[in-house]
Amino acid sequence: MHKVTVSERGQVALPAAVLRRMGIRSGDRLLLTDDAQAITLAKGRSQRRLSRDEFWLMMERIWQSGSGKRDPEGDLLRERRRAARW
Repeated sequence: MHKVTVSERGQVALPAAVLRRMGIRSGDRLLLTDDAQAITLAKGRSQRRLSRDEFWLMMERIWQSGSGKRDPEGDLLRERRRAARW
């Protein structure tokens, strides 16, 4: 486990050992996911299956951030399109 500090601009520097081990270089894109207790970074374009709980948590966030109107198919399509813009 590594401790990092958030700068005044909201930036976080990743430890060099982690960057080397993960093969992350300057300009690489990372995917960030968060929940109530954790923030997770993954190398860009990595695809993994969401657990059922993760899926519904993601959908609940989408619904809460929108107009409150639930359109699960449209919401999922928009989320996937947003992720594909990488």
